[in-house]
Amino acid sequence: MNMNGDIKSLYRIAVLAACVAAVALLIGGVALAISSGVTAASVDQLLESIYQNLLIFTVGSVAIILVNLSDMFTVPGLVAALWKDSRAMTGMAAISAVVGDLLGVAGGLIQAALIPMSQAQTIPDSSSVQTVVFLESTFSTAGFLLVGVSFLLFGFSILRGKFGKWIGWVAITAGVFSILGQIPVLAMLFMLANLAYLLWYIGLAARFSRLVKNP
Repeated sequence: MNMNGDIKSLYRIAVLAACVAAVALLIGGVALAISSGVTAASVDQLLESIYQNLLIFTVGSVAIILVNLSDMFTVPGLVAALWKDSRAMTGMAAISAVVGDLLGVAGGLIQAALIPMSQAQTIPDSSSVQTVVFLESTFSTAGFLLVGVSFLLFGFSILRGKFGKWIGWVAITAGVFSILGQIPVLAMLFMLANLAYLLWYIGLAARFSRLVKNP
């Protein structure tokens, strides 16, 4: 396969990954909206809440993992499309995105560990549940911070080239709200980040589809 064919293959993978990420994000967002987040003041209440919202919690956990996994498969296409415009920022953005997504996957898998705990016939030791919650929060926060940085860097790289100015601004917006949303008092801003993510994936799918036809 020639170089042009290799790049087109990366673009096709990015189109599919962006579409999957958008759908998973929508499903996860609906699950979150229905459950209003699984939160509780104590370990017992947390496990009871998961038990009562088992399907929604499971769907949400799987969606989070799927979004992160899909996001990683958009990175090679972005690197191929943006490398000539800004090698340094594109390279740093790619590293930040992959590491952040891996941390996000780890956070989702850790969160999923609460599911069997909520189904146990005997209440698990509270320290074990608290450890799981702490690890999930730590991995997820670190992941979203790095993903936020990657969005900022990808956004600035896009603004330097011809990939699509509006997509660049969407990326920068997503990055800002992702980072600010990790601050407890500004957590509501993360809802805006999710909207920006959705626009980002739709934009990527559309743009990469065009690049497959006219690289």
